Amino acid sequence: MAADHPKRITPRSKYFGIMFSLACVLGIAAAFGIYAWISSQVTETTHIRVMILMIPFIIMVYAVKYIDGWILAKYPHLVAAKHRQVLAEELGYDPITGTVLGAGYGTPGATTLAQPQPSTSGSYGSSLYGTGSTTH
Repeated sequence: MAADHPKRITPRSKYFGIMFSLACVLGIAAAFGIYAWISSQVTETTHIRVMILMIPFIIMVYAVKYIDGWILAKYPHLVAAKHRQVLAEELGYDPITGTVLGAGYGTPGATTLAQPQPSTSGSYGSSLYGTGSTTH
């Protein structure tokens, strides 16, 4: 039944990928640091639970998600291109151009701007602007 509900896409900033990669590297380095610290503190053989070693990694990942959410809340123009439409639907306006949804071209469900109406005042060179003579 999960196919009935489309998966909700969380908008991400342009910096999410680099922050996530850095969090993974730092989380794994912290896990090795904890392992080395625990191993140096005991004198006999001991078993270290893997969950203890995963704590820094999990904290780093959640910190990246929180920081990324804060970046998008404060600076919505830093949204990644593939998440721009999702963020625009949440905000009610395009975060890059600032146009309200439904007021511009190219957005799904948007109303188009009014077409230009024929002018009743005449055009350049017509009789409304003088004698109608085009010779000078």
